[in-house]
Amino acid sequence: MDTLQRASIPPANLASYSPKPAPVSNAPAANGQISVSALRSPMPNSQPVTSPFYPSVVRHQTLPASLSKVASSSTASGQSQANQAANQVYNVLNSKIENLKQQQTTIINNYPTPSLLPLPPALGNWTQVNYGGSISDNENGYIYLQAPASSAYSLRMLTLPINGTAYTLKASFRQLFPVSWTTSGPSYACGLVLRNSTSGQVIFFYVSFFGGIQFGVNQYSNPTTYTGTAFYTGWPTWVNNTCIGIQETATTRIYSWSNDDGLHWMPAYSEPAGTFTAPDQVGICADSEDAASAVGITLNGWQLTTP
Repeated sequence: MDTLQRASIPPANLASYSPKPAPVSNAPAANGQISVSALRSPMPNSQPVTSPFYPSVVRHQTLPASLSKVASSSTASGQSQANQAANQVYNVLNSKIENLKQQQTTIINNYPTPSLLPLPPALGNWTQVNYGGSISDNENGYIYLQAPASSAYSLRMLTLPINGTAYTLKASFRQLFPVSWTTSGPSYACGLVLRNSTSGQVIFFYVSFFGGIQFGVNQYSNPTTYTGTAFYTGWPTWVNNTCIGIQETATTRIYSWSNDDGLHWMPAYSEPAGTFTAPDQVGICADSEDAASAVGITLNGWQLTTP
């Protein structure tokens, strides 16, 4: 029979003393002696857990309260209640795992073009203008607009209404230009529009490719009739996410761009408020002046505020 053995240990060695474990016996204790196996039994509500750092080492760990209920219900009310409690714990853990999977899927789907700006309104809120032959969809919260091939100006637009003459518009997007471009043209453009729904006049603040990346402000008396250019220059740098904005106050209309997804803005061009037209719509636009190739814009960030 295995029994607890007394040992004589010098006081000076107490701090470093570590008793050797005695063999475990399943035999019952007798004569008032305490069995070693009883001393080595796990504490109530504990279970063996393998150490993540040392897989071969088994230690005992107190169970969480939720799992502790499983153990107590097993002895109090039988195995069926224990199973019911275990199922409840499983359902909670499984729900958390599913939520993590959804978050991971969202991150993967949004990569590599997430924006610091809010997602744009759903596609059903936008109005199609000069839309013939265009394609649009609403995937992962983004708005995609594709303009068909065209040999002349033809602005394909999705617009939203604005109230009043003062507003601030910020947008981030990816332009999808064909790979068959040449340095001498044709021209492809994507960007923001200001439109007067009564007169049909349009101001197009765009990023384009025509012998290089450019951006500017064009004026149109209607979606297919070019009137003039207010501003035109080379795009400062090729950025991962194109981010441009328009602000109109009682006195000034300012066209700006951002190189850090809308954290900081740099004015590119300004003009008196109401120049060329008084818009009651804002939106996005794609324009291909290539009879052989379409052009697309993916809007992944949008913020429109009015006083």
